[in-house]
Amino acid sequence: MKKSIYNNIIILNKNLGFIYNSYSNKFLFANKKLLDLFKVEPLDFIKRTYVTFYNRLVNTGIIVRDEVDEPKLALDTLQKNDTEKRIFHLTILPTMDCIFKCWYCYEDHIKDTKMSRETIYCVEKLLNSIVNDTNIKNLHISFFGGEPFLYYDTMMHFIKYTSKISLRDDIDITYSVTTNGYLIKEYMVKELEVCCLKKMNFQITLDGNRNLHNRVRHMQCGVGSYDTILKNLKSILSNQMHVKLRLNYTDKNIDSMLDIRKDLSFLTSDEKKFLNIMFYRVWQNINSGNIDAKVDAIAEKFVMEGFDVSTMPPANIHTSCYADKKNGVLIYYNGDLYRCTARNFAKTAPEGFLNEEGELIWFNDY
Repeated sequence: MKKSIYNNIIILNKNLGFIYNSYSNKFLFANKKLLDLFKVEPLDFIKRTYVTFYNRLVNTGIIVRDEVDEPKLALDTLQKNDTEKRIFHLTILPTMDCIFKCWYCYEDHIKDTKMSRETIYCVEKLLNSIVNDTNIKNLHISFFGGEPFLYYDTMMHFIKYTSKISLRDDIDITYSVTTNGYLIKEYMVKELEVCCLKKMNFQITLDGNRNLHNRVRHMQCGVGSYDTILKNLKSILSNQMHVKLRLNYTDKNIDSMLDIRKDLSFLTSDEKKFLNIMFYRVWQNINSGNIDAKVDAIAEKFVMEGFDVSTMPPANIHTSCYADKKNGVLIYYNGDLYRCTARNFAKTAPEGFLNEEGELIWFNDY
């Protein structure tokens, strides 16, 4: 027997942690003593000394037979998932404009850009073809930008249109939006709750405590955005829609994240159930020293306050990147097609276009 190459050991506190295997997609919780032993001791020793623990390692796929070719199994699984016909992931960029200029943003924002009525009509035709394809059982529509809430009317148009044309009982439609969280209004939250049947997820970011965040994200007049974002966050959570609150940290602002924990104390226990806090290192700062231990210690303090926290979500082979999916596309505000959001669209050539019939025309064979 051998240890799987797809194991992730996560320490929750000084006494407890778990091993997650991203191929079997199974967890094994254990005390820290056993986890430390698993890291350093031969499997034969564990088998002789901790029989129950060893058997659980086998049953969860954390240890596998010596002859198992794990990379091949993973590649076969990825290929099967990436060619899955039952799921369609549609990403829509209503605009490339934004109200902020965050120093780490990789995009060149284009002022006053908005999806034209002609392009909206082409997207409608695409949506018709998707929801009428009986092979598709799950449609996920995500909104990206730019800042999608600059053109909330365009977002809502697609949400309402999809609801109107979706007459099948056997298709599940979900939504998500990546937003800075500043422009969200109470009436928008209420409308999204009703129209999306609470199947709308938000990703919102903060760049440190009030002081540091407002240095990064402020209006042209100098007014900060921190308190408005927190107010909007509470509004979303109180309406029982899920939020991933991404804390963008660097070696310079990581200590300030503890202040955010205090500022979130106004959330009720019921509201916290819909919140996941993610610690995410700004990519330009990755090589500025190892601060993983500090991040874990701060994350633990959030956990102690009843928050659901992830510092580095384990990779799951069964849920590969959306950009690799055969049934996946990103529609730029002008109708150009891409696969991935993690790029500077202004400097990247499109990979295709949406024609007048709502068909995806790719320049390469996808």
